[in-house]
Amino acid sequence: IVNYGDGWPREPRPKPPERYEADAKTMRSPEALVIAYPDHPDLARIAPFILEKRPPEDLYDLKNDPWQLKDLAKDPAHAETKARLKAQLEDYQRETGDPRITGDMDIFKATRELVIKRKKSNYAF
Repeated sequence: IVNYGDGWPREPRPKPPERYEADAKTMRSPEALVIAYPDHPDLARIAPFILEKRPPEDLYDLKNDPWQLKDLAKDPAHAETKARLKAQLEDYQRETGDPRITGDMDIFKATRELVIKRKKSNYAF
């Protein structure tokens, strides 16, 4: 996983603790739940992964760690795998004209602004 940007996650927006049970059943993602209830004891194990600054790169063994709790990116034993995957990603980015590799960040920023605007309007035109 390549984390573009400055690595900072979204700021928590705490909600009243009494709403936790209902929200835990209806929120679409664990990230949303942690952002809403950053100090809830049920979320203590995953909150750091959502609220702490992201490293530039992550690497996980999805077969043995499906919840992605152990980042292997800095482990020298996985350097070859990391280099291979990075090369694959960069090849794909060049093939598809990804602005994060071509340097044409104006189109990337404009697209991101459009997506943010559409999300705020609940995807209405």
